[in-house]
Amino acid sequence: MYGQPSNLFYGDQILSSARGVQQGDPLGPLLFCLVTRELSKSLQSPFNCWYLDDATVGGDSDIVLEDLQTVINQCVTLGLELNMSKCEMYIYGGSKKEQVTKKSMVKRIFPKLASLTNADLLLLGVPILEDAFPSILQEKIRQAELITTRLAKLGAHHA
Repeated sequence: MYGQPSNLFYGDQILSSARGVQQGDPLGPLLFCLVTRELSKSLQSPFNCWYLDDATVGGDSDIVLEDLQTVINQCVTLGLELNMSKCEMYIYGGSKKEQVTKKSMVKRIFPKLASLTNADLLLLGVPILEDAFPSILQEKIRQAELITTRLAKLGAHHA
């Protein structure tokens, strides 16, 4: 199945898919996990949670920063690229002043890293702190209302 390039059709054009897995490829997640398995096991952070291409590490900020640098370095050797604009940090513990100092230090090293608030902190889409529940619930209600409206239109269309 992966021995030769496959053809992708875009309008009248045929594009050769000769590198990596494609979105929708049923083996893509498995292959990605096989490639990143050793990397995920090599990190030192005490909290080290991976699900497909979503990784979360936590612990002492110095260790987490070392792990982040390890991921960046190893991605290059694995033929992957870490999208820093999708990476986030959350500083927990210490005084407000210490948190601001840590945040500033991290931003100097990794300027594209987004800084999360209590209301933004999610793990695989699940709120971690109570502050995040209202916005998540509001979004779920909005989605349910949208689906209900669409289902009603679909039912009326077929009647």
